[in-house]
This record gives sequence, structure tokens and C-alpha cells, in this order.
Amino acid sequence: MADAASQEKFLLWLFENQTAIKDGGGAVYEGERVTLKSLAVRYETCFSIVFMTMRNKTPMFLKDSAPARKSQITASILSYLFGWWGIPFGLIFTPIVVMNNIRSADKIAVEDLIKRFADTTYNPPGESFFSKLGFYSLSYVGAFASLMVVGKIVSMFH
Repeated sequence: MADAASQEKFLLWLFENQTAIKDGGGAVYEGERVTLKSLAVRYETCFSIVFMTMRNKTPMFLKDSAPARKSQITASILSYLFGWWGIPFGLIFTPIVVMNNIRSADKIAVEDLIKRFADTTYNPPGESFFSKLGFYSLSYVGAFASLMVVGKIVSMFH
């Protein structure tokens, strides 16, 4: 699993270049000019296995950039193909995720992101023990619960 700093490359770059952007001159990220009015976006994926459905967010991208469009298409296709297979939440979350991706629903202005940086509790992206523990523990709990349910179903027929 890649660490959060490499996944959130845009946020880390924005944190480091916020002064140039706030001063009105903007800055250039991967060939695109970033100003206070620029929009950042992230997309969602939905994966399901029988009784377990997971929704994850992609890293943040500059809206309408080539990497953002690629992420939008990839996340939507993967969700459309692999999101449906969970009962009941796969059937509920998959259309929501795909529609949100099509509409670029999770977008935020760069100006608002920079305001969040000013909050004294904000830390630039980095992998922490608790975020890793939370991710893995949720995955293990979901997998264990799915195995328990499948085991109960199988035992009913024996």
C-alpha cells in the first residue's frame, strides 16, 4: 500500500505552494495553472464481495486535468463492474458512486483547501499508524463478517 503522501501528491504540492497561489500569481502544477478559483476533485470507487461493500476515494486531482479525467473514467468503470456484487449495499452504493463520479460531485475550490491548511489542526498528508490500523481493521472485520455469514448459510444446508 502506498503511503498517503504519495497518494495525495496534489494536496502536498498545494500545501507547499499555497503562498504563491494566495499572492494572486498562481502556480503551475503538472502544466496547469492553479489559482484560488481552481477546483480540486476526487472520485469514488465501490467494490463488493457477497456481503461486504467498500467505498474508497481516489487521491485529489486538479479538475479537468488529464489525470483527473483518467481517474474519473477508471473509478466509474471499476465501480460499475465490481460494485454490484454485494448484498444489499452494492446495489445501493454503486449507482450513487457512478453518478457522483459522472457529476464530479466531490469537488472543492483551491481557496477552501488553503483555508483548511490555516487551521492549526491540519497536518499535510502522511501515513499514520491510526489511519493504517483503521483501514486494515475495517477490511478484516468486513472479511470476517462475510465468512461468518457464508459459513452460517453453508451450515444450514448440511
